[in-house]
Amino acid sequence: MGLVFTKNAEMVISFAKEASETLGQGTVGTEHLLIGCLWEKEGLAARVLQENGVGQDAIEKLIEDTMIPEPFWKSGDESEFTPRAESVLERSHKEAARFKADKTGTEHILLALLKEQDSVAIRLLSSL
Repeated sequence: MGLVFTKNAEMVISFAKEASETLGQGTVGTEHLLIGCLWEKEGLAARVLQENGVGQDAIEKLIEDTMIPEPFWKSGDESEFTPRAESVLERSHKEAARFKADKTGTEHILLALLKEQDSVAIRLLSSL
């Protein structure tokens, strides 16, 4: 498709990897992409989440309370994405193309997350 991520969307992905490591997870899942959207405070996704009462602390607490650390899943220095998280990132490019955007932004990642109905991120959002 040829679309690339905006600087803010790249930060979301970077923050998602960092969140995975910080929370003791060996893979980057949809829940980490959600946290990445919140940690990256300048993008449209962060504003939409905050305006709808989704807070970083609440999401992180839910993850800590419900997820089991998986530090042994890591292979190498980089965290790997789960198949569902990969699907979300691929879908985010499709969302950007659908809106005729030049680049894939945080809002496209959030849209793709919201459309991935059977994901940890959606379950976390539903819990709030």
